[in-house]
Amino acid sequence: MLVCYNITNMRKDKDLKKLAVLEVIKDKKEILFGNFNNKLTQADKQAAWTEVLQRAQSLQLVGADKTWTFARDHLFG
Repeated sequence: MLVCYNITNMRKDKDLKKLAVLEVIKDKKEILFGNFNNKLTQADKQAAWTEVLQRAQSLQLVGADKTWTFARDHLFG
């Protein structure tokens, strides 16, 4: 029973960490998923994805060797 309890807690912990990353994505969704224009540049999008990556790294969901493109292309894929 103890093993099952620990696995359940580990899953809940990982789910909470993913929700925290999703919160950053939600806060930045206009930048992350918006169309390019004179006010929204590639640099803006890259900076926003870097913030998502940093949050995921701070929660140890991804390694320090990953780049912002990993967050964009693979984090929840």
